[in-house]
Formats: sequence, structure tokens, C-alpha cells
Amino acid sequence: MFTPSTFGYYTFNVTVTNKYGCTSTAGISICVTDIRVPGTSGANLKVYVCHTPNGHNAVAQTLQVLISQVPSHIGNNTCGGNGNDRLGSCDQSPCNITITNSSNNVVTATKEGASSEVSTSEEDLKVTVMPNPTTTFFTLKLESKYETPVNMRVMDARGRVIDARSKIGANSTIQIGHNYSSGTYYAELIQGNVRKVVQMIKGRG
Repeated sequence: MFTPSTFGYYTFNVTVTNKYGCTSTAGISICVTDIRVPGTSGANLKVYVCHTPNGHNAVAQTLQVLISQVPSHIGNNTCGGNGNDRLGSCDQSPCNITITNSSNNVVTATKEGASSEVSTSEEDLKVTVMPNPTTTFFTLKLESKYETPVNMRVMDARGRVIDARSKIGANSTIQIGHNYSSGTYYAELIQGNVRKVVQMIKGRG
């Protein structure tokens, strides 16, 4: 079962080898976006919904609704929507930006109809963002079992690079985002052949 630990696109590649040594590889990408409203949980759990009212000059607005109220906002649009309402805040990028957190499953067929599966899930580079969301700045904590320096670039929801740093310590803590406007950002961190992307949300102060 796939249980993501952070936001982003997860690409799973599966390679199958038959008894003759022929191989075939297929992949699938899954987009994960956290739309929960911080500070809510259980029966009072709320999520963000981007609501677009009817009218030519309508301005989209972000609503906080209970989970049980989501069907009335999405699909039927009985709350006055025009069909463009969607899950997530209005400044949160829907799944339309190419970012990847890669996981690989290797399947080897030992004979027709039988296979064994090995999942490589151990993280070579772990990135923790605190706090997230924030109205001030983000603190990124990097943890790696290697000493290779890390390069980072930060992109906004439109894919524009707004910040970049190189040769960051493999096990270090940095602060970014002091001068970022409110919105959704993606920090891409690369250490050798390992690539990690985390989503960050900057609120209005």
C-alpha cells in the first residue's frame, strides 16, 4: 500500500523479467497534495476548497470546509459554483508541475506465473520542512547517510526558479523564504543521483 510522507509527484517504475531474460519496464506517477487545514482533525477535520462563483468577473476564493461538506462543493456545485471548484487552496498548484519523488519496485519473474518483489524504500536523503505552512520563513533540515554536498533550487507554482543554492552541507539546517510572497513553492534538492522535492506553503503574514 502506498502511504506518502510528503507532497509531490511519486514515480513508481516496475521492471519484469521472464524466464528467457526478456525485460519490460512500466511506470506510473501519482500526485500527492496536502489540502488539510492545519489545526483541524477527527470529526472537525477541514480541507481547503478553491471556490469560483458564477459571473464573468468572479474572483476565486479559498474556503475551509468540513470533509462531509466536500461533495456539495465539488461535482454537483450546489453551493453556487460554476464547475471550476476544486480541492486545495486557490494559491495551491493543482497537479500540473513536474516534480518527482522516486521509488522503485523491481519484480523478477522466476517462472511463468510466479514472482518476487523487492521494494527499495530506504531514504538516502531526508528533508524536513518546519514549519509548513508558515507566514515567515521555512527551516529545512537535511539528513543524509552520505557527505556529498546538496544543490537546491526553489520554484513557484508556475515553475519559475526564484531561489537557488549550491554546496549545502549534507547534514545541515538552512532557512529560506523570508522574502517569498504568499503562495505554494517547491524546493528541489539534489545530492548526486538522489533527487528530492518538497512542497512549501507561505501564508499571508
